[in-house]
Amino acid sequence: MILAEAPLVGDGIYRYEVDPIIASNIGTDSFGVLRPAVGYKLSADPAWREQARVLMRNTEENWAIVTFSVADTYGHFARSDKLWNQFNQWIREQNIPKGTRIIVIGSPTFAEDYDSVLWAVGHDIFGHTLTDFVLKTEPSYKVIDIMHESLPKTAQLATDFKDFLPDIYAAIFLKIVSRDYFDDLLGAAMIDAMFESVDEWIAAIPVDKPHVIYPWNI
Repeated sequence: MILAEAPLVGDGIYRYEVDPIIASNIGTDSFGVLRPAVGYKLSADPAWREQARVLMRNTEENWAIVTFSVADTYGHFARSDKLWNQFNQWIREQNIPKGTRIIVIGSPTFAEDYDSVLWAVGHDIFGHTLTDFVLKTEPSYKVIDIMHESLPKTAQLATDFKDFLPDIYAAIFLKIVSRDYFDDLLGAAMIDAMFESVDEWIAAIPVDKPHVIYPWNI
Protein backbone atom coordinates (compact mmCIF):
# COMPACT_ATOMS: atom_id res chain seq x y z
CA MET A 1 0.00 0.00 0.00
CA ILE A 2 1.33 3.43 -0.95
CA LEU A 3 0.03 6.52 0.82
CA ALA A 4 0.54 9.68 -1.21
CA GLU A 5 0.35 13.07 0.42
CA ALA A 6 -0.68 16.33 -1.22
CA PRO A 7 2.13 17.42 -3.55
CA LEU A 8 4.13 20.52 -2.79
CA VAL A 9 5.02 23.15 -5.34
CA GLY A 10 8.71 23.37 -6.20
CA ASP A 11 11.22 22.25 -3.61
CA GLY A 12 9.75 19.90 -1.06
CA ILE A 13 9.78 16.82 1.12
CA TYR A 14 7.77 13.80 -0.03
CA ARG A 15 6.91 10.89 2.28
CA TYR A 16 6.70 7.36 0.91
CA GLU A 17 4.88 4.73 2.96
CA VAL A 18 6.45 1.31 2.42
CA ASP A 19 4.15 -1.71 2.58
CA PRO A 20 4.73 -3.40 5.98
CA ILE A 21 5.36 -6.80 4.39
CA ILE A 22 7.97 -5.35 2.06
CA ALA A 23 9.42 -3.30 4.89
CA SER A 24 10.16 -6.37 6.97
CA ASN A 25 12.29 -7.70 4.11
CA ILE A 26 14.20 -4.54 3.18
CA GLY A 27 14.36 -2.23 6.12
CA THR A 28 16.57 -3.73 8.79
CA ASP A 29 19.88 -2.07 9.49
CA SER A 30 23.06 -3.94 10.45
CA PHE A 31 21.60 -4.45 13.94
CA GLY A 32 18.41 -6.02 12.55
CA VAL A 33 16.29 -2.99 13.48
CA LEU A 34 13.64 -1.40 11.25
CA ARG A 35 14.27 2.32 10.99
CA PRO A 36 12.68 5.10 8.97
CA ALA A 37 14.80 7.05 6.51
CA VAL A 38 16.40 10.29 7.63
CA GLY A 39 13.78 13.00 8.03
CA TYR A 40 10.72 10.77 7.81
CA LYS A 41 9.42 11.32 11.35
CA LEU A 42 10.15 15.03 11.32
CA SER A 43 8.48 15.56 7.95
CA ALA A 44 5.14 14.38 9.35
CA ASP A 45 4.75 18.00 10.49
CA PRO A 46 3.54 20.21 7.58
CA ALA A 47 5.19 23.25 9.17
CA TRP A 48 8.53 21.41 9.28
CA ARG A 49 8.17 20.44 5.60
CA GLU A 50 7.48 24.05 4.73
CA GLN A 51 10.60 25.16 6.58
CA ALA A 52 12.60 22.59 4.62
CA ARG A 53 11.12 23.83 1.35
CA VAL A 54 12.06 27.41 2.20
CA LEU A 55 15.57 26.35 3.17
CA MET A 56 16.12 24.57 -0.16
CA ARG A 57 14.95 27.64 -2.06
CA ASN A 58 18.38 29.08 -1.28
CA THR A 59 19.83 26.86 -4.01
CA GLU A 60 19.54 27.53 -7.72
CA GLU A 61 17.93 24.14 -8.42
CA ASN A 62 14.58 22.58 -7.59
CA TRP A 63 14.88 19.66 -5.17
CA ALA A 64 12.47 16.96 -4.08
CA ILE A 65 13.54 14.87 -1.11
CA VAL A 66 11.78 11.52 -0.79
CA THR A 67 12.01 9.89 2.63
CA PHE A 68 10.72 6.36 3.28
CA SER A 69 8.73 5.11 6.25
CA VAL A 70 11.32 2.33 6.43
CA ALA A 71 14.78 3.05 5.07
CA ASP A 72 15.86 0.99 2.07
CA THR A 73 19.29 0.60 3.61
CA TYR A 74 20.59 -1.99 1.16
CA GLY A 75 19.01 -0.70 -2.06
CA HIS A 76 16.37 -3.40 -2.55
CA PHE A 77 14.03 -0.98 -4.34
CA ALA A 78 16.59 -0.04 -6.97
CA ARG A 79 17.44 -3.72 -7.58
CA SER A 80 13.84 -4.88 -7.91
CA ASP A 81 12.09 -3.94 -11.15
CA LYS A 82 8.70 -4.44 -9.49
CA LEU A 83 9.42 -2.24 -6.46
CA TRP A 84 11.21 0.42 -8.52
CA ASN A 85 8.39 0.58 -11.08
CA GLN A 86 5.82 0.95 -8.28
CA PHE A 87 7.88 3.69 -6.73
CA ASN A 88 8.31 5.51 -10.03
CA GLN A 89 4.57 5.35 -10.62
CA TRP A 90 4.08 6.97 -7.21
CA ILE A 91 6.63 9.65 -8.13
CA ARG A 92 4.67 10.48 -11.28
CA GLU A 93 1.48 10.79 -9.24
CA GLN A 94 3.08 13.47 -7.06
CA ASN A 95 3.17 15.92 -9.98
CA ILE A 96 6.66 17.06 -9.06
CA PRO A 97 7.51 20.03 -11.31
CA LYS A 98 9.65 19.33 -14.36
CA GLY A 99 13.30 20.18 -13.91
CA THR A 100 13.45 18.90 -10.32
CA ARG A 101 16.29 16.82 -8.93
CA ILE A 102 14.63 14.00 -6.99
CA ILE A 103 16.76 12.45 -4.28
CA VAL A 104 15.68 9.39 -2.33
CA ILE A 105 17.14 8.97 1.16
CA GLY A 106 18.54 5.47 1.53
CA SER A 107 20.06 5.87 4.99
CA PRO A 108 18.11 5.18 8.18
CA THR A 109 17.88 7.71 10.94
CA PHE A 110 19.79 7.24 14.16
CA ALA A 111 17.76 6.90 17.36
CA GLU A 112 16.13 10.25 16.61
CA ASP A 113 16.67 12.96 14.03
CA TYR A 114 17.69 16.36 15.28
CA ASP A 115 14.56 18.44 14.86
CA SER A 116 16.28 21.46 13.31
CA VAL A 117 15.58 21.70 9.57
CA LEU A 118 19.09 23.01 8.97
CA TRP A 119 20.53 20.00 10.79
CA ALA A 120 18.31 17.28 9.30
CA VAL A 121 18.15 18.60 5.72
CA GLY A 122 21.33 20.66 5.53
CA HIS A 123 23.82 18.81 7.73
CA ASP A 124 22.51 15.23 7.62
CA ILE A 125 21.09 14.83 4.12
CA PHE A 126 23.15 17.18 1.98
CA GLY A 127 26.18 17.80 4.20
CA HIS A 128 27.01 14.16 4.90
CA THR A 129 26.30 13.09 1.31
CA LEU A 130 28.58 15.79 -0.06
CA THR A 131 31.29 14.98 2.47
CA ASP A 132 31.34 11.37 1.28
CA PHE A 133 31.28 12.45 -2.39
CA VAL A 134 34.24 14.81 -2.08
CA LEU A 135 36.53 12.82 0.19
CA LYS A 136 39.11 12.86 -2.59
CA THR A 137 39.49 16.61 -1.99
CA GLU A 138 39.29 16.57 1.79
CA PRO A 139 41.10 19.63 3.17
CA SER A 140 43.61 19.60 5.99
CA TYR A 141 42.52 19.57 9.62
CA LYS A 142 43.65 23.17 9.93
CA VAL A 143 41.57 24.36 6.96
CA ILE A 144 38.50 22.46 8.21
CA ASP A 145 38.82 23.98 11.67
CA ILE A 146 39.30 27.52 10.34
CA MET A 147 36.43 27.22 7.85
CA HIS A 148 34.05 25.85 10.46
CA GLU A 149 34.97 28.53 12.97
CA SER A 150 34.36 31.21 10.33
CA LEU A 151 30.84 29.99 9.43
CA PRO A 152 27.91 32.05 10.68
CA LYS A 153 27.08 30.89 14.19
CA THR A 154 23.70 29.55 13.04
CA ALA A 155 25.49 27.20 10.62
CA GLN A 156 27.95 25.88 13.22
CA LEU A 157 25.81 22.95 14.30
CA ALA A 158 28.40 20.28 15.10
CA THR A 159 30.63 20.42 18.16
CA ASP A 160 32.68 17.34 17.27
CA PHE A 161 35.51 18.01 14.80
CA LYS A 162 34.66 14.77 12.98
CA ASP A 163 31.30 16.34 12.09
CA PHE A 164 32.58 19.75 10.95
CA LEU A 165 32.76 18.97 7.23
CA PRO A 166 29.01 18.26 6.84
CA ASP A 167 28.34 21.69 8.39
CA ILE A 168 30.70 23.31 5.91
CA TYR A 169 29.31 21.50 2.87
CA ALA A 170 25.74 22.21 3.95
CA ALA A 171 26.57 25.92 4.18
CA ILE A 172 28.15 25.85 0.71
CA PHE A 173 25.32 23.86 -0.86
CA LEU A 174 22.57 26.01 0.68
CA LYS A 175 24.48 29.17 -0.26
CA ILE A 176 24.67 30.31 3.32
CA VAL A 177 28.24 31.24 2.37
CA SER A 178 29.78 32.11 -0.99
CA ARG A 179 33.32 31.51 -2.18
CA ASP A 180 34.18 35.15 -1.41
CA TYR A 181 33.22 34.54 2.20
CA PHE A 182 36.45 32.57 2.67
CA ASP A 183 38.78 34.89 0.77
CA ASP A 184 40.95 35.69 3.77
CA LEU A 185 41.42 32.08 4.87
CA LEU A 186 44.32 29.71 4.32
CA GLY A 187 44.16 26.96 1.71
CA ALA A 188 42.57 28.92 -1.15
CA ALA A 189 43.14 26.18 -3.73
CA MET A 190 41.55 23.55 -1.51
CA ILE A 191 38.57 25.80 -0.76
CA ASP A 192 38.11 26.34 -4.51
CA ALA A 193 38.15 22.56 -4.96
CA MET A 194 35.47 22.14 -2.29
CA PHE A 195 33.11 24.58 -4.01
CA GLU A 196 33.80 22.93 -7.38
CA SER A 197 33.06 19.51 -5.89
CA VAL A 198 29.63 20.70 -4.73
CA ASP A 199 28.88 21.88 -8.27
CA GLU A 200 30.07 18.53 -9.64
CA TRP A 201 27.79 16.61 -7.28
CA ILE A 202 24.78 18.70 -8.23
CA ALA A 203 25.53 18.22 -11.94
CA ALA A 204 25.73 14.44 -11.42
CA ILE A 205 22.18 14.26 -10.01
CA PRO A 206 19.74 13.50 -12.86
CA VAL A 207 16.75 15.75 -13.40
CA ASP A 208 13.21 14.33 -13.14
CA LYS A 209 14.47 10.86 -12.17
CA PRO A 210 14.73 9.43 -8.64
CA HIS A 211 18.31 9.15 -7.45
CA VAL A 212 19.15 7.28 -4.24
CA ILE A 213 21.70 8.82 -1.88
CA TYR A 214 23.26 7.43 1.28
CA PRO A 215 24.37 10.14 3.73
CA TRP A 216 25.83 7.31 5.81
CA ASN A 217 25.75 3.54 6.21
CA ILE A 218 24.49 1.79 9.32
